[in-house]
Amino acid sequence: MEEIYIKDNQGRSRKHVKIICDFCKKEFYKPTRFLTDKNYCSRKCAQKGSSTKILTECDFCKIPIKRSLSKIKSKSGFKFCSRKCKNLAQESDNIRFIAMHPEHFHKLDKKRCDYRKKAFKHYPHRCEICCYNKFIDVLDVHHIDGNRKNSKLENLIILCENCHGEITRGCSILVNRKLVPNKEKVIGSSPASTTIFYE
Repeated sequence: MEEIYIKDNQGRSRKHVKIICDFCKKEFYKPTRFLTDKNYCSRKCAQKGSSTKILTECDFCKIPIKRSLSKIKSKSGFKFCSRKCKNLAQESDNIRFIAMHPEHFHKLDKKRCDYRKKAFKHYPHRCEICCYNKFIDVLDVHHIDGNRKNSKLENLIILCENCHGEITRGCSILVNRKLVPNKEKVIGSSPASTTIFYE
């Protein structure tokens, strides 16, 4: 290795050796006291060279994506480039994604539950609580009584992910289709079924 002496900021001569960057393969000089198993010519090369992400593809749309090794393995065994692709795969009738179908998709008779279509056909395409309507794809359809088998129109309500999350996590409850703080959590009942009706 070629060796030279270069003065540092304090005017002291430091030994440098010419080595090859482990990422871009360019030659550069590096102080011998900073040599390691992996040496990079710049911070940019260090970030790219030390990345554990690998190139793979979305299992739904087949677009190339980069994922870290820790995120390659998922519960479903599939990899997606976006939440949209994951939702589309989950709703797909493709035999590859049947294992991803929730119980309320009626896997036994292979008929998709149509409560979402029913709700969007009859109700405005916005959150009934906060009126969010920027992206329809992030709007959810909630079963008011918590019973997914009860898909009557009056038991369905369109909510954004935030308002829906408040209900499913027990932070708020629905009172006459209005969201109110849940001051007392009912013991022994699920948050999703905690709904109060007034005459």
